[in-house]
Amino acid sequence: MTSNIAPFKKLAEKLLEDRNYEDLKYLLNLEKEKYQYLSTEDEFYLLWIQAIILFYLHSSKDEAIASLENTLPKLSVSSSVYLKLLNTLSNFYFSVGRDAEYEENNSLLISLYQEKDLNHQEYLFGYIRVKHNFAYYLHSKGKELEAVQEALETIDFCKQKETSYQLAPLLTIVANAGKDFLKHDEILDYYLQARDICKIYEHKLMMAKIDHFLKDKDR
Repeated sequence: MTSNIAPFKKLAEKLLEDRNYEDLKYLLNLEKEKYQYLSTEDEFYLLWIQAIILFYLHSSKDEAIASLENTLPKLSVSSSVYLKLLNTLSNFYFSVGRDAEYEENNSLLISLYQEKDLNHQEYLFGYIRVKHNFAYYLHSKGKELEAVQEALETIDFCKQKETSYQLAPLLTIVANAGKDFLKHDEILDYYLQARDICKIYEHKLMMAKIDHFLKDKDR
């Protein structure tokens, strides 16, 4: 069934990538005023966006988590928005230090994505996002070797699927997590690869961070 809010979804995905939650909130409020009736999928999609705004813009973290925890049981696992909600809830758990719940959700996400057609872009990008988040999580917990292994495995998967999605962040995870056991030239090469990708796709913030690191290394 065609979504009534398809144009909003397209704009929302871009704003989420940019972490522009102010504009996302403004658009969400406009969208809510447009329709008297929405499909169940569209209603849950808007609830998902609302939870993200609560968590990241208003710092209402407990409310955002409770909203997703209450919503997920109402959705079919096969629903297109289910994986989005589950992934976001996992990220919320990670952010507030609920590690056991994050790891449980991460395992569930991996198993659910592996049942999907990963040639479909939405599922492909979702799966890569989950793998990237887990590599970052491992790095944040000081599990550097495991983080590098997870990131490299995901980089290889991206290459197999011929996508650059999340490739630059994954390369920087390898460089950051591998500082104690990778050679200096190897670390530098990972940063330079990430920088080249950022330049091509105009990821200016990450490119600025990499440039700052490279300048420090030249001193």
